[in-house]
Amino acid sequence: MIRASFVYNSFSRDLILHFKHVDGLHLTPILGRFLKRHFVALSRQDQLVIPVPLQRRRYLARRYNQSA
Repeated sequence: MIRASFVYNSFSRDLILHFKHVDGLHLTPILGRFLKRHFVALSRQDQLVIPVPLQRRRYLARRYNQSA
């Protein structure tokens, strides 16, 4: 199952791109709260959630893994 936490518009696009490409780690708590709301509503005990790691080249360019 796939679920989006935001309606994709200019505000959410800017927020997500800032987080991904401009060292926006200060946005982690805010984005985490949005994700948690949906995760709690949709999760079941028999599910396993696995973050998808970045390619090494992207990790080195960004200096962090936003999926973690």
